[in-house]
Amino acid sequence: MAVPDADQLWATAVEHHLAGRLAEAETLYLQLLSDDPSSAKTQHMLGMAEFQQGRASQGLERVESAIALDPNVARYHGHRGFILASMGQLDDAVNAHRTAVVIAPDTADLQNNLGTALLNRGNTADALDAFREALRLDPALTAAANNLASLLTNSGQHAEAMETLRSALTLSPGDGALKQTLATALNNLGAVNETAGDPATAEVLLREAMALQPAFAKAWFNLGKALTGLHRFDDAMSAYRNAIAHDPEMADAYNNLGILLKAAGQIDAAVEQYRNALQRNPNQSSAQNNLGNALRSTGRFIEAETAYRKAIASDPAVAAYWSNLGSVLDAQEKSEAALEAFAQAIALRPDFSEAPQQHRQRKEESWRPRWRPGGVSTALLKSSRTTRGRTVTVCTRCTSIRTILPSGSPSNIARGMRNMLPALLRPTCCHAGNGRACASGMLLHSFATTASRFSRCRSSTITIAASLRSSSTAMSRYPMRLRRNSAPSRIPGATP
Repeated sequence: MAVPDADQLWATAVEHHLAGRLAEAETLYLQLLSDDPSSAKTQHMLGMAEFQQGRASQGLERVESAIALDPNVARYHGHRGFILASMGQLDDAVNAHRTAVVIAPDTADLQNNLGTALLNRGNTADALDAFREALRLDPALTAAANNLASLLTNSGQHAEAMETLRSALTLSPGDGALKQTLATALNNLGAVNETAGDPATAEVLLREAMALQPAFAKAWFNLGKALTGLHRFDDAMSAYRNAIAHDPEMADAYNNLGILLKAAGQIDAAVEQYRNALQRNPNQSSAQNNLGNALRSTGRFIEAETAYRKAIASDPAVAAYWSNLGSVLDAQEKSEAALEAFAQAIALRPDFSEAPQQHRQRKEESWRPRWRPGGVSTALLKSSRTTRGRTVTVCTRCTSIRTILPSGSPSNIARGMRNMLPALLRPTCCHAGNGRACASGMLLHSFATTASRFSRCRSSTITIAASLRSSSTAMSRYPMRLRRNSAPSRIPGATP
């Protein structure tokens, strides 16, 4: 049987190597080296086979031996750079790739390899230059196009990234990696446009992304946000459901779907989606807060309080969470705890528009519970704009009008009465019997109600007669006449 010559052994060894049969290739390389120890190409290929089998240090020695034998082969230096990078020696790896480029400056893949090494070291500007040069040398080099576009996308240069990818796809229309990178670039640019307030452009970009990658869950999610910005809420819910179908673990999609369902009045469905989000990400504070809002809207105050407290535990620096907690505590007549929550909201955000008003209100009223008859605030404000010379009946202990005025009300009348009532009236009501009405400190029905009285109040009441012009005129500018009523009458429908 004839013994194969060196050329046949070499061809067979390379064939094994390219097919991934590294052990067989290594055996043949060693046989070749035993016959010719000074063969640089055999030392180089043996070193790469050893490196690919996990023996980086041994492989590096072989490749460096090859370089010592023939230092002018650019590929040897480039492969030395790969091995050094795998060992964490990033500076030496960059230098090795630079040497390769100096030896063969017109080789596109060596420029691409240099760009990768520079990017691994964190030198993005030089990496961009290297990738651009690689594409200039070989516009069909899809690896360079993909690397350049990915780096441009991550750097926020979405337009150039898409132009690069579209050009590469015209040369390699079936390249899956290019399509995926283009879909990512389109998705990212769509998200940028949505955030910048251009949801229409975002929709176009995102739909193009999904045409390339129909199962791209993140693009479906961003499309849902864009459609929400376009007020196409049904389409947005469909987009979020598609995102969930392609990525069932995407907590944000469940949370955003819940927001839309709650806005549509489907509270139970919204609660279910918030809980789905929290199953995927128990520490998602926004989902906990949204769950609390949904539960509070249905009167499930204890569950809402639990949700708000979990939101605060996950992110205690959000003022809105503390304010919402204060509101639900207030709804349960936990006045002192509500006051503390409102104070915390103000401490976090002194300019917070809701908590300061509630905090100031509860600070003076936290010693007594509140009564919330339906429609009182609306009736009061409507009558305050149109009524003259009407009387207002207040319990002599529950003196504040403040509780029936919505927080943030611009009414000058409200400010005037808030300033005047505490100074004019003294608390003397014992709140006996039913007590819910008089203990509330709330005015009855409206200014137009002239004969309303608190129910079962054992002390007398004070009637305030005021001349009201309109909500734009401060009540403090008009005289108030006080008269004492000896026998307060009942509220219509109140328990005797």
